[in-house]
Amino acid sequence: MSKDICAKCGWVVDYSCGCERGPAFPLIQRIEYAETYTATIFIAGAHAKALRACQAHCDEIGLCVTVEPTTYVYTGGAEAGVRIGLINYPRFPATGRDIFRRAKTLGMLLLDELEQQSFSIVATDGTTWFSRRAEDIA
Repeated sequence: MSKDICAKCGWVVDYSCGCERGPAFPLIQRIEYAETYTATIFIAGAHAKALRACQAHCDEIGLCVTVEPTTYVYTGGAEAGVRIGLINYPRFPATGRDIFRRAKTLGMLLLDELEQQSFSIVATDGTTWFSRRAEDIA
C-alpha cells in the first residue's frame, strides 16, 4: 500500500487524498472520544521544582500532565508559579471525579514540594481553593 504525501494538500494518504484522484483516506489507525473534563492546578513556586515533582508523581502512578510556568500578579506584588493541566485523555478515559481526585492528590503533593500554603483547582464543573494557612480557618 502506497503511503505518499500529496503535493497539493500535504496529507499523508494511503492511496489518494482526494485532491487529484478520489476520496481521502488519511492514515489514522484509531479514533477515540471521551466526555470533556479538565482540571488545572494553580500554585505558586519554581517551575523546575514543580516539573521534577510532577515527573516523579507521573512515573509513580502512571499519569500525564502539562506543566506550564506562569506569573501571579496581585495587589502589592507578583510571584512565579505553575499551571498543571489534566484532561480526560480518550486513550485512557476517566470520570470527572477521578480526574479531580488526581488533581487534588497532585496539588497536595505540590504544596509540600513547592513549600506553599494554598492552591486552586479550576475544573470543568467548578473551582476549588485549598489552604493550610491558620488564618484561613473559618
